[in-house]
Amino acid sequence: MRRRLSPLALPAVLVLLLLSLVAVTTTAISCAHPPPTASPVAKQEFYDTRVIKTLDLIMETAQDAAAQPEPYVSEDSARRITNWQQTAVKIIVASTSGWKDAVLASLNETFDYLKADEQARLAPYFALAKTILAETQP
Repeated sequence: MRRRLSPLALPAVLVLLLLSLVAVTTTAISCAHPPPTASPVAKQEFYDTRVIKTLDLIMETAQDAAAQPEPYVSEDSARRITNWQQTAVKIIVASTSGWKDAVLASLNETFDYLKADEQARLAPYFALAKTILAETQP
């Protein structure tokens, strides 16, 4: 038998999600550039890590939203986002360059697959990923 959530549960969850987005955005903005003494390889790894952490955030948010007693994201959508994230990370790790366009295209495709209400809930996370991808050096 499913438990009914309190009417305050949805706003509370959304506030927590928003706070985590603010925390990640603040961290991402404050660490926008690698240290000036870093080697070219270290600089690329810095940018790669920033993108991967953002993709992790999208996946974890979708999984948490699907795990709610009254899911905010369907299990199918959460699974698709998880599969997309794992594939995108493999592409980033396997490539030294040229992965940015592929990851951005797959990000857009994954977002377009979501239902309208899921898009509305996850839009800030996808927007964050697009912003960080735009700042990433090719």
